[in-house]
Amino acid sequence: MAFIVEMINGIPDEPDTSHFDCSAWQWDHILDLGKKFGWKPQGTVFGDFHSKQEISSTRENYRPDEWAYCKKFLTEDRLALADALQRCIDSSQRDPADLKQRGPKFVTESMSSMGDYNQFNGDLSISFFQDFILFLRKKDFIFAYDD
Repeated sequence: MAFIVEMINGIPDEPDTSHFDCSAWQWDHILDLGKKFGWKPQGTVFGDFHSKQEISSTRENYRPDEWAYCKKFLTEDRLALADALQRCIDSSQRDPADLKQRGPKFVTESMSSMGDYNQFNGDLSISFFQDFILFLRKKDFIFAYDD
């Protein structure tokens, strides 16, 4: 497993559905930076594959799992994270080290180009944040490890 976090906000193959992928390191770092810039995590819920009772009553962490156990970001939570990440990229207080990768690099046979390698192993960039913020602002999404 390459530990790629896959996010989907809609029904696959529908025209208004979008995807966003990042490495597990990037995912953890995004959430940490969000907290640093004022995001107060509310917890996730199980994805729509679970029963209504599970969806409404169980708050989970942000740790991705396989698709059978996907999790859903709550609306207020994803919008608050988008605001915090926007503050991060707008901030003169941001430490340049905030965008540097920490942790191991990885290669997997599913990476079809150097672009894939660089996307999942590179430092975070302002354009990466801008793309992710746009994704967060669109609509609710589920996430899991891409298997």
